[in-house]
Formats: sequence, structure tokens, C-alpha cells
Amino acid sequence: MDDTIIMDSVIQKYFAGETSEQEEKYLLAWLEESEEHRKYFFELKSLWGARRVFEESTDLAHFASFMRSTGHRIGKIAAGERYARRRKLVRWTLGAAAAVLLAVCAGTAWHFLSTPDIYRVYENTGDAVTTVTLDDGTHVWLNARTKLTLPEAFGPTQRNVQLAGAAFFEVARDEAAPFVVSTDKLRVRVLGTSFCMQAYEGSQQAEVVLEHGSVRLQTPAGVNLVTLQPDQRALYDAADDNLAITQVNASHLVLTQYDLVTMSDATLHEIISHIETTFGVRLSVPGRYGDKRYTFNYQRSNSLEEVLNIVEYLTGEHCEVIYRKK
Repeated sequence: MDDTIIMDSVIQKYFAGETSEQEEKYLLAWLEESEEHRKYFFELKSLWGARRVFEESTDLAHFASFMRSTGHRIGKIAAGERYARRRKLVRWTLGAAAAVLLAVCAGTAWHFLSTPDIYRVYENTGDAVTTVTLDDGTHVWLNARTKLTLPEAFGPTQRNVQLAGAAFFEVARDEAAPFVVSTDKLRVRVLGTSFCMQAYEGSQQAEVVLEHGSVRLQTPAGVNLVTLQPDQRALYDAADDNLAITQVNASHLVLTQYDLVTMSDATLHEIISHIETTFGVRLSVPGRYGDKRYTFNYQRSNSLEEVLNIVEYLTGEHCEVIYRKK
């Protein structure tokens, strides 16, 4: 069977929420291959949205006829049947799809065209740790040979990402939208916390280390396994289907693996004291310290000025150096 017909079938199943885990991986790999694939996927998403709007309409046949008469392929999707992409047919553009949808269902076109089904991929192919800030404010440190895949936009009730490799997550809290990190062996579900996760492709093991907060470990299918507490490490071995929980110094592991200094639930006074001790300086802070607590992270390779910029961004307080040890 033509690969394009197979892919159209997988895409339609994805829109209907009927894909298996293997089919989703197949689709994801196909989307990563080229911009043309992603554009084509988005065009079909617009058609699928149009089908849903008109599937109960008595004028559905007229709508399908209209789409064909403009020279744009709709195949049999208007009737809810499987469709096949033929290379000889004219491929219609996203702009044309938007124009048609706006003309016939102006109130719903924006919803369909903004549905987060297009993926973005962050991949660290180098040896040094790289940092990514997601749209929800979550910070991710990607270790070497690590890939993070996520939707172009998170949904209102869940923030799903796919990890292949090793990363440290500082998740922005959102109780209405849990943050879910999926691998081929384990899945982690959190509301807002900091943790490390490692699951390289080809490895039989997956590891999760919790620095603070709590995380729920699940199977790839979503079955709950265990809830980790701070300074706990979960190691899953797929070879013998064994999950082991041990106590560790999470901050030390984060520092070792990601060159990252972390302070959890720290007041501004505690952060300033740490910086003064680490860099051998005295700092002046114009505002009052207060009791508000922060999660403060910086890389050990950062300069003093870079660290102070992080403090200002985090707390709104501008710190000045009034004394340096010689």
C-alpha cells in the first residue's frame, strides 16, 4: 500500500483519538522529517475541523461539492470516510483552507486553525547542557543527546511533552493543567515541581530524581505506579520490569549532571546570603526582604552579574555589589 495512504489513515485516526502508542510515534517521526509534512498535517486538520462542523448539516453534500468545485481536495472526508492522498491531485494551501472555513463557518475557523497539533522539537546534539524556556514558564535543561518534543501550544487542561534523553525540569505550577513528561518506559505527571528524568532511546532503564514537590510515576499507558517524595530516586528496568526507589541527595545530582545550583523554597534573604558566600561579595538590596519564597537556579558557570540578573528577574529586586573580597 502507498505510504501516503497509510499516513493519511494514521492522521485520521489521530484526529479521531483512536491511534495506538506505536502509531503516535510513527506520526511524530513523520512530522519531524520535513516542514512539508507538518504543513500537510495542518491542512488536513483544517479539513477535519470543517467536517465536524458540517457533519450534522443537511447541506453537507453541497459543502463537499463546493470544496471540489474550487479545485481543493476533500476526498471523502466530508462523509466521515477514510481518504487517500494522491500525488497527482492539487494540494491546497493553508491560506485557501482558512479562506473557505472563514466563509462557511466564521465563528469556528479560529478554533480549528489554532488547535495545538503541530509539534516543536528541541534537540541538544552537543556535549554541553542547553536551556529551554517553554511558553508556560517551565524551564528545561537538556543534557547531551537529548530531544524534547511538545505541541506548538499547550492545551487548557494538560501540558504534554515527550522526552528522549536526560533533562532537568523546573515546572511552572498550574493546577488546572498538569505537566506530563512521557518516555517509552515511564510517564511523569506533576503540577509544579523540579525533577530530573533520564530515558535514552535504546536503553532498558529510565530514571526519575525528585528535588522538591512531588511527582506521580505512571506507565506509558497512564497506570499509576508510585508518588515520589523529595530526594527520592526511581529507577525502572524494563528488562525485568522492576521499579526501585532509593534515597539520594537530589541537589548534588543536579549539580553534578547539569552544572546547576538549585535552591528550593528559599527567601530572598537566603538567596542573597548564598550569593555573598559563593562569590565573596557584599550586596545591597534596596527593598525589604519579606517572607516570599522562590525556586532559584543558576548554572555554576554563570558570572556574578548573570546570577544577579536572574535574581532581579525572579524577585524584581535590583542588587548592587558594595564590597568584593580581594
